[in-house]
Amino acid sequence: MPVAEAAKLLYEEACDLAWIQHKPKKALAKFAEALQLDREYAEAMLGMAMVFLFCLPDRVQDAKVTLEEYLSARPDDAYGHYLLGVLHRRNEEFRQAELAFRRSLQLDPSEMKSAVSLGLLCMDENRIDEAVSLLRQAADYLAATHGHFQASVRLWLADALVKAGDIEGALKEWQTVSSMPEIWPEEEGSQVKAKRMLKKYSSTSKQ
Repeated sequence: MPVAEAAKLLYEEACDLAWIQHKPKKALAKFAEALQLDREYAEAMLGMAMVFLFCLPDRVQDAKVTLEEYLSARPDDAYGHYLLGVLHRRNEEFRQAELAFRRSLQLDPSEMKSAVSLGLLCMDENRIDEAVSLLRQAADYLAATHGHFQASVRLWLADALVKAGDIEGALKEWQTVSSMPEIWPEEEGSQVKAKRMLKKYSSTSKQ
């Protein structure tokens, strides 16, 4: 079997172990095997970084080292820069996180995870107008593409609109969420919150 094909098979096995079977340490071993066969197989490096970042919170430094190695091989990968932003934000390195998210969006304006993450960062820092703009951009894109987590993004957008004093705008977002078909599992909980917020703020908007 060619080396590249063997490395790909190990990579696919590692992904199954990580994200389906929830066995991160065994997944890391398979990713490492793939890299031993083909040191330039960057996807295996990215897989390792994701396992460190999302499954093994005590391995943050390993996530950083692996991500930096991956980005040295794939400097124009928008998703890699998004993950670097997540890592920096987790470490409360907010300036570095913002730069990583912006770099991700510069490379791929459709990388909505970066738009949402940057929007939430702006909201935390009370840069509300920018937060609204980024979250609306993400919500509109996800609506057009039927993307995952559209309901959650609209709830965050509503939160930003409330902070901006735009209660009518927030009510529209909650109404949209409350009437969404339940395609994704997260939407049921989002609809409960949206209906609760509609009830809370509807009387306020009429005063």
